[in-house]
Amino acid sequence: MSIDFSKISTPAGPKRIIDPIELFQSLSVTDPSVNDLWLAQGDALRQWHQNRATRDVAIALNTGAGKTLVGLLAAQSLVNETNRHVVYACSSIQLVEQTASKAAGYGLDITTYFQGKFSNDLYHQGLASCITTYQALFNSKSRFFKDEAAAIVFDDAHTAQHLLRDQFTLRISHDRMMSLFSQVSVLFIGYFDRIGAGVSYEETLRRQSARSWFVVPTQK
Repeated sequence: MSIDFSKISTPAGPKRIIDPIELFQSLSVTDPSVNDLWLAQGDALRQWHQNRATRDVAIALNTGAGKTLVGLLAAQSLVNETNRHVVYACSSIQLVEQTASKAAGYGLDITTYFQGKFSNDLYHQGLASCITTYQALFNSKSRFFKDEAAAIVFDDAHTAQHLLRDQFTLRISHDRMMSLFSQVSVLFIGYFDRIGAGVSYEETLRRQSARSWFVVPTQK
């Protein structure tokens, strides 16, 4: 008698918790400062959960209201829902390490990525979010481009504008790259002549004017 093993199903794994409130309640929290979710944290998580299908969601909490816990719970909830890559972006390596330390106290598994190294393989397995910097996430050779992240949590998103701008800004120094600076700056003399600012522009190039910057056109 032959047995058709293809009809034997593999055992189902434990159900992964998606509701962020239930997720928090399932954690083994060791952080002595966390006994339960604060009212504002619970409200924020419930509202986010109700709108989790929305493409872009902003969560605003007062300073000291525990937004890190909220962000980490949302990130892990998304990991559990999608079984895919979820990234948590911070503004510096120091904040990556600080957030990772808080996650450990909350009982949340995470992966960190900075200075070109992942701390573990949980992120790649779709088991935990990856805490990294805005600089590592947004650059022309980002390690995360090929991951096709299911979601990204931006920590202090309102303060990140200058970080993103700096990542995609090309700086040509007059003192260090004089030849290249001259070749680029001369391209815009005609434009500033046409708008009546040619004299000021050329004085600035010769460093004879107090005006230190000009906005050049994005198109001719």
